[in-house]
Amino acid sequence: MDTYDVAVVGCGPVGLTLARLLAMKGLRVAAIDPNRLVCHHPRATHLDDETMRLLQTLGAQDMEHRFLRQTAWTLHREDGRAFLQQMLPEEESDQGWRTDYQFHQPDFESRLRGLLAADAGVDLWFGWTVSAIEQDDTAVRLTLLDRSTGAETTLTAGYAVGSDGANSFVRQAMNAEVEDLHGTQRSLIIDIHPFEHPAQLPADSGFILCQGKRPVTYLPIFPPMLRFEFMLLDEDDAAELERPQSVYELLSRWLEPGSYRIMRTDTYQWHARLVRGWRSGRLLLAGDAAHQMPPMLGQGMCSGLRDAANLAWKLAAVVKAESPSALLDTYESERAPHVRPYIEESARQSNLIEALGTGAVPEPNGTRTIETFRPLLGPGLVT
Repeated sequence: MDTYDVAVVGCGPVGLTLARLLAMKGLRVAAIDPNRLVCHHPRATHLDDETMRLLQTLGAQDMEHRFLRQTAWTLHREDGRAFLQQMLPEEESDQGWRTDYQFHQPDFESRLRGLLAADAGVDLWFGWTVSAIEQDDTAVRLTLLDRSTGAETTLTAGYAVGSDGANSFVRQAMNAEVEDLHGTQRSLIIDIHPFEHPAQLPADSGFILCQGKRPVTYLPIFPPMLRFEFMLLDEDDAAELERPQSVYELLSRWLEPGSYRIMRTDTYQWHARLVRGWRSGRLLLAGDAAHQMPPMLGQGMCSGLRDAANLAWKLAAVVKAESPSALLDTYESERAPHVRPYIEESARQSNLIEALGTGAVPEPNGTRTIETFRPLLGPGLVT
């Protein structure tokens, strides 16, 4: 039986960041993830200046040259006229980095996995899934199953953090309540590798085109990769739209078939949800396990990384007996009020875009420019 200070269950960007921060504090960490290798297609695509500063803390700031510096974000009417725009500053923010970047998630995860592999205080349980969790006043016991061999083992940890995504096993074990903030839509996600960048599409800015019944989001990821997200209605047949012929038709406005490689076609359902109760004894939640939001603000992963930054030093202080365990209760009280405005605003924009596409609301007049907003932390260490 292996014993750790903290077991991190789920090692996407949030879990990897949390494990790295804990190890840097001198804790013994189990990093557990069902995937032996990094998923080869991107899921998240956006990070901000606060995220870059966190990468600097992790020792991975040199990846910035592999990130696309984003310059603008615009919402368009069906005829192409803009009605909402956000111009992103080219100068560095107070965090010492640009405010918005697009990135390729597999590279991001690969770098963080490598940093963990080189750390003697971390054991990588990649290819293992957690099948059972029990806790008492002194420890958490996790039963792990090797996905390739069927072998089973048990780990013990002082604490366990579920950063295991929207369908979190740890959250289910905690029986945590989930608040629905009403922003559920389906999107067909198409990632492509064009052989040449299409001249009619911007190379460093994204947009949403509120067209007909199927609004489309365009995002350059990192050259040459591009993403298109088509918002689907209830009656849309996702399986049919995921077929290559449908993809060629959907993208024909911008690209000729044969001018690109299709990397991914998946239908994803977005939700706007916030968990109540991020801690239950020695179990905690982070990232999508604690909150989910539509992609309109690009703050889903960024919010999860803020969770990791807030939680890591508090867990380290408690494990080292430098602070009482009550310190961990300030984690949710600070983070939940900060992430809620992002969820609510992304849900509002998502619902607006859907309504515009279906004609449920009239098109707005003129063009409005919006500024980036930064919610405040909730009461915690400082009230």
